[in-house]
Amino acid sequence: MIQPETFYLRDPRFSIVSRGRTSWVSKPEGERRHHVGTYDDAALAAILPYVTVPIAGKDLRMRLAQRPDVLAIVPKLVHDGLILAGTNDALMERCKIGTSAAPNRVGTMVLGITGGIYASLLMPFLYQLPSTLCDRLEVVLTEGAKQFVNPGLFKFLGHMGISVFEGTYDSHDGVHVPHVELARTAELVVIFPATAHSLSRFANGDCSDLISLTVTATRAPVVMLPVMNVLMWISPSVSANVEKLRSHGHYIVEPGLIAAISRRELDLMFGGPGVRWDRAEQLISLLSSILEIHRRGGGGR
Repeated sequence: MIQPETFYLRDPRFSIVSRGRTSWVSKPEGERRHHVGTYDDAALAAILPYVTVPIAGKDLRMRLAQRPDVLAIVPKLVHDGLILAGTNDALMERCKIGTSAAPNRVGTMVLGITGGIYASLLMPFLYQLPSTLCDRLEVVLTEGAKQFVNPGLFKFLGHMGISVFEGTYDSHDGVHVPHVELARTAELVVIFPATAHSLSRFANGDCSDLISLTVTATRAPVVMLPVMNVLMWISPSVSANVEKLRSHGHYIVEPGLIAAISRRELDLMFGGPGVRWDRAEQLISLLSSILEIHRRGGGGR
């Protein structure tokens, strides 16, 4: 029976797969996954959108008042562990699966996303930041970045403490001069992916967009994670810009080799911290370590 004051949440550890008229569910257990059960496909699909965030039982019953068949399976889903039941605060903690807080946190972090195709892989990283590394995340998209990501998708995460700026004069939430406010409130600025073009702008004080204005004006530590073709990374002009950025006190994460996507045959390019940069936990750990070094006086401005 659904309790009106109890909150319900889908356990984010479960994987749900549909085929035909039934859905089957598996749950991670160490390195293995084991089968939990099968459910009516339509009924399960109808309830999942409502329990992706904690919802009170009375609200769940109201929203599904016309679907008694769906409400009828909730007790079984709770019994099987697919849906968690408890207080709102307790369930919100469960939403932070796999995102234990980093030992070094900041209040506000500014993330500049530039026009590299690997910008399209950042969503898992963004999703975990507010619960691990920062209390508030300000995302700045360059014009190039918008060729690879949908700004609307980032704005959908506003309820998690994430704001999105798309241009120099993109004022919202009481912010009328974005680069001044972002530079002032930031405790950490991260540029990822940092393209050759963006590195050139930062190195030479070319304040032609919001993120370059912010980097120029901030006194917070700035971390840049370059991603580019091998030949570009080793070119004299890029090397000179990187050296200049280091001399300015910025942190440059030396990139590792990753697969390039500019050619059909296997090619290599440089990008991210080491060879495996696709895991959000690795990036969060890296940034936390840089914060520790910076706070001990190991670099930065």
